Amino acid sequence: MTKVPFSLTYIQYDKEDGIVGWVMALVSLTPVFFVCILCSSILLHRDMHSVFFLIQMILCTIFNQILKHLIKQPRPLTGGVQQTYGMPSDHSQFMSCFCIYFTLWLCNKWVLFSFKQSE
Repeated sequence: MTKVPFSLTYIQYDKEDGIVGWVMALVSLTPVFFVCILCSSILLHRDMHSVFFLIQMILCTIFNQILKHLIKQPRPLTGGVQQTYGMPSDHSQFMSCFCIYFTLWLCNKWVLFSFKQSE
């Protein structure tokens, strides 16, 4: 039986980087934290924005996996154990998707707030 690492949270950093390396390793887990917070928000508040946002994140991740298998660019040779392709970056695509959705949501809230102020 072949064992493979659970790659969702497999993070490596150089001990020589000290606290900076540790903080950057923690920051790279931001997408996992966002999903946990989003699921908690859905369970507590039951608002449709959170549900649509979670669906968008899931679709974004699926689209990323499809692109990885189409492009098939190998990861840089850093001695890592991950066997997946490196490009496009799932972290970058996930955070870009989050930033675009959040920016559009804020613009929508700001426009509604501005409209109410002008009345």
